[in-house]
Amino acid sequence: MNDLVPGARIQAKHRVSEEAGGSSKHTNQVPLHDQNDEIEKYYAILECKKTDSMEEVKAHYRKLIKQYHPDVIQGKRLPHDFVRFANVKFQMTQQAYQFITKMQGKP
Repeated sequence: MNDLVPGARIQAKHRVSEEAGGSSKHTNQVPLHDQNDEIEKYYAILECKKTDSMEEVKAHYRKLIKQYHPDVIQGKRLPHDFVRFANVKFQMTQQAYQFITKMQGKP
């Protein structure tokens, strides 16, 4: 089987499972308890609770964006590790807010 192209093993394994009576459909759905955990993580990144209103979530988002914005961090003399942390925190904050606003059905 070393002469197979990349991904051929997966395809071959998939064919075997179909022949054995397995389903050919792949589900990308995350179990409900994992979805709730993921949602909780996004709220934790924004340092707020799931029960907070969108106004409160937005206030937390704005506070964190101002605190970790690259332009604000760059003007200060801070350790390199903190600058990297701030950049990651800034990106995570943006992702979390985008996710929560989409989940709430707001633009």
